[in-house]
Amino acid sequence: MSRSPSSIGEDVGGSRFSPNRVLVIDVGGTSVKVLATGQKESRSFRSGLTLTPKRMVSRVKTLVADWAYDVVSIGYPGPVLHGRPIAEPRNLGRGWVGFDFAQAFGCPVQSRQRRGPAGFGLLSGGQIALSRPGNRPGVVR
Repeated sequence: MSRSPSSIGEDVGGSRFSPNRVLVIDVGGTSVKVLATGQKESRSFRSGLTLTPKRMVSRVKTLVADWAYDVVSIGYPGPVLHGRPIAEPRNLGRGWVGFDFAQAFGCPVQSRQRRGPAGFGLLSGGQIALSRPGNRPGVVR
């Protein structure tokens, strides 16, 4: 019996899962921005102290209901260990640590610590930058 991986790059049945379509989510203190492989423009909504992970997932799913994606990559505004948040953000609602993003999205999810004001992964021109431990960043079009 085969199973789906719970995180990007996880070994499943002896082979590494390699996504074709990535949804990148940049979670910030004032907004959440999303972009997926093949899309030309990002979409966004306001965040803040009332944004819990459950609300974020719901809003993102509604916002990208017309986009196709196989995996999700989340830029998180706090420390991340082994692809999961390890501390609650100061500028968002509570519940991020221990939240099961893979279950909520229904696909593999990897979180990364968000770096800098430009956020994680979103580039102009419909490109997504992905960084993996030990590798140089790549670009998905």
